[in-house]
Amino acid sequence: MDEDPKTIMTGFAPIDFIVTLVMPSISESIIETWDNVIYELAEKAKDKGIGGINDFLLTSGS
Repeated sequence: MDEDPKTIMTGFAPIDFIVTLVMPSISESIIETWDNVIYELAEKAKDKGIGGINDFLLTSGS
């Protein structure tokens, strides 16, 4: 199945329609906010040295 990863399908047509309309306008701000959070966590980990970076790498993927 070839789906667009930027859409979320619920199986309920009215909600899917609204999500399809709204998602493009909000997805960039969601991605930007997420990137900022990850950047700040990485900066804090960097300040803790190798151990902090290792902890960041091990916990950020979960």
